[in-house]
Amino acid sequence: MSAEPQKFYKDGFMDLSKYRLERAELGPEWDALVSRSAQGTVFLSSEVLGALEGVRLGLWFIFKDRQPMGGLAVAESADGTRAIDNDFIIYAGPLFEPPPREQSQAQTIAEQFRVASFVTDRLAALYPRECFVSLPPALVDIRPFLWHNYGEEGPKFVPDVRFTSTIALPPNPGGKLDSDPLYLAASKSRRQQIRYGINKGVVTEASPDVSVFIDLYAQTFARQGKEIDQTYLRQLKTISERLIAAGKGRLYLSRTADGMVGSAALFGWDDKRAYYIYGANAPDLRDDHTGTMVLWEAFQDLRREGIAEIDMEGINSPLRGHFKLSFGGEITPYYHLTLR
Repeated sequence: MSAEPQKFYKDGFMDLSKYRLERAELGPEWDALVSRSAQGTVFLSSEVLGALEGVRLGLWFIFKDRQPMGGLAVAESADGTRAIDNDFIIYAGPLFEPPPREQSQAQTIAEQFRVASFVTDRLAALYPRECFVSLPPALVDIRPFLWHNYGEEGPKFVPDVRFTSTIALPPNPGGKLDSDPLYLAASKSRRQQIRYGINKGVVTEASPDVSVFIDLYAQTFARQGKEIDQTYLRQLKTISERLIAAGKGRLYLSRTADGMVGSAALFGWDDKRAYYIYGANAPDLRDDHTGTMVLWEAFQDLRREGIAEIDMEGINSPLRGHFKLSFGGEITPYYHLTLR
């Protein structure tokens, strides 16, 4: 005879009564948590979140009694009753404090499981009308979400598996293209495009001129016959400017040999890695290899800065995924979760 169904994290399985949420605000304390947590990314920095318009931020610190355990970040609807998707907050969700040095791996997994279980329950209570959570790749254990209302009637968190490409930036011991492990990891056609770009004199440089990038970005949508929302463009411009001003981002522009800007790429970074956030190409210069070179030369610059890894931020459409993967990255899953 089977046991009566129960919520897996209640009725004696785990005691979560000591955990609590406390509202957080953007500022040094929040940014410090994002910096030290393995789940924290540049998308949860004050530079990005503070640039959003018309979005309430659901930011929380997590405590066990008085001990800090992590944080939680979602985008809220205007009335605060729903947790919703936002195009600029690529990775959010729970953040865990780094485990104590004396804590074993088994203890760390168990403690983070308890924190995530508490967060799952609170999310469902805080946002019963709609609850969307985007998780970073560093949060792999989604069992607490999957087991919400386990064996019972009631809303469940439904996962949507997403994928990104992570590219390691190893040093180039020989200093030459053909001995560069980053170059050798790329596809044959991408290596060919890199050589073409070099031979044709494509020049890439870091630039503070965000307006050039925004103009190219708008042209990309116009070429597709789409009208881009001006609020979206304004937020993108503000995010770009704030990341660059804070030393957490860099805009790269690639020009043809005759000085025409063909491509732009915005990268942001945190203490763990860099992220390819946005890119744009001039529609009439698509065959001039600038789209390849703006990324390739950005990789060279970022590896000189000591950055060891790049998250290409999504390979979730066929053409975009094919292009990004041609640079030789590792496919990494992450999750979107929706309470239904």
